Amino acid sequence: MLEKLHGLQALQLNAQDEHNIALTASIHAMVLSRLAAFDRGVKHARFHVLRDVKIPSVLVEGGFLSSEAQGRHRYFRIASPEVADAMESFASLSAAVRPRSPRSVLPWRSVPVQFLTARTCYDHLAGETAVKILEAMLKARWLAADGRDYAVTRLGEKRLAALEVDLAAARESRRTFARACVDLTQRRPHLGGALGAALLDLYVSKLWIQRARRSRVVSITPKGREAFRGFVGA
Repeated sequence: MLEKLHGLQALQLNAQDEHNIALTASIHAMVLSRLAAFDRGVKHARFHVLRDVKIPSVLVEGGFLSSEAQGRHRYFRIASPEVADAMESFASLSAAVRPRSPRSVLPWRSVPVQFLTARTCYDHLAGETAVKILEAMLKARWLAADGRDYAVTRLGEKRLAALEVDLAAARESRRTFARACVDLTQRRPHLGGALGAALLDLYVSKLWIQRARRSRVVSITPKGREAFRGFVGA
């Protein structure tokens, strides 16, 4: 059974449009190259969505998720930086190939304000705060856009080094250094990749934000609010 789970396969419903077929093949090839997995190809059929199935167990066996049992609960997380990187790339590509007008910042009335303001996205900061920080870094020319990726300018090197961000370690990471990750609620990019993860570590170490147990929501401390106001004008 485990041998059948090895590799990556894309499933496409009612593949009749040539553009959709080509797009699926392109996305499959991109994710496959990121994960360096065995290619099981793209399958076209009349698929049905099943409810109440234990899909996470399949993702765990396939190496996409890791799980941890605590008491009566089981918690799942992204298995590796490579999987997170592939998902970031997929999110950026999907936004690029289907441009649309920005929707309301409040996609659901039940979404807490804290979730919209600041939360984690894999291993980096997301939400309104993260979007504003990226925009401020681009405006201040700490970063320069290079397609879906970002490069750190000479000024950015100095400013980030002054904040004690380990750029060398981020560049040595096996994942993408700095990439646009489309924010779920803002519909604008925040900073992902190894640099995004390094900045989240910085915010936590400097007590600018506090992470909540078993939640993606993070709290911005009074110290953090002051720091972010002065953080390249964010």
